[in-house]
Amino acid sequence: MRPLRECKCGTVAYTEQELHLFHKSPRNKYGRAKECKECMNKAGRNRAANKSEEDKREKHLQYYYDIGNAEYNYMYTTQKGRCKICGDNKPGDGGKYFHVDHCHTTLRVRGLLCVKCNKGLGCFSDREDLLLEAIEYLKKG
Repeated sequence: MRPLRECKCGTVAYTEQELHLFHKSPRNKYGRAKECKECMNKAGRNRAANKSEEDKREKHLQYYYDIGNAEYNYMYTTQKGRCKICGDNKPGDGGKYFHVDHCHTTLRVRGLLCVKCNKGLGCFSDREDLLLEAIEYLKKG
């Protein structure tokens, strides 16, 4: 019997039911990838492991905030390595980097914050009216 799909590792699909061992791919015969799922996953893990931490950081910053390492480093230097709100020089929670704070409506980056300040703003949903209410509450206290 001739296989429908065969991977270089030896994984073979002889029947339609065995094709589940191969990822779907509309570009290839039988609608399945040339390599089996396990080989493709292993290759992906190897690619990820071989990337430097700086490359991973650059990709993260670009994807989530549309900035790169250079922009992050510029903000860090401009803020003298401190949180833009409280002035702490430690990012917090044992992390290496300050959080990139941004407006969730406009997506504009506002600055770098420590974990506590970033979580605090998040708890108030970035709402100025709630923050002012909290200030009034503290003044009465």
